[in-house]
Amino acid sequence: MQAVLDAVHESWAQRCGRADVTLAVEPGDAGGVQLDTDHQHLVHIIGNLVDNACKYGRNGQGSRVTVSASKTDGRVCFDVADEGEGIPSRMRSTIFKPYRRGDSESTPATGGIGLGLALSRSWAKLLGGQLELLHTPKGEKGARFRVSLPA
Repeated sequence: MQAVLDAVHESWAQRCGRADVTLAVEPGDAGGVQLDTDHQHLVHIIGNLVDNACKYGRNGQGSRVTVSASKTDGRVCFDVADEGEGIPSRMRSTIFKPYRRGDSESTPATGGIGLGLALSRSWAKLLGGQLELLHTPKGEKGARFRVSLPA
C-alpha cells in the first residue's frame, strides 16, 4: 500500500507543482495493508484523478490535492480530493461516460479528449474494484473520488 502511495507522489508531485497545486499523500489507517493487485494500473488510475484535480480542482488560493488511503469493510480505499468548485450536479450522472470533459464554462481549456475517467473506471473494475464520485457535503467545495479494491 505504501509503495502505491509513494509511486503516486513520485509520479505526480512535479505535475502538481507546475499547476501551482500542492500534492499531499496521507497513508491513513491502511498503511500496513497488503494489496494483491497490479500496482502500475492502480497508480495510473490514481494519477488520472490527480491530473484531473490539477486541471479542474484549483481554487487559485494555494490549492491542494489530497490522496488518502483507508481500510473499510475488507476493502482498501484511495480517495483523491481537491479544493475547487466541485462537479456541477448536472454533470454528476455523466462524468464517467467517454468523451465527457470538465465544465468548459468555469475552467480554461485543459487538453484531453475526455476518456480518462471512463478508462480509469474500467481499469478499476478489471482489478476487482470500483471507482466512484463521492458526495460532497453541503457547504463544502471540491470533488472527491474513491478507488476501492479488495484488501
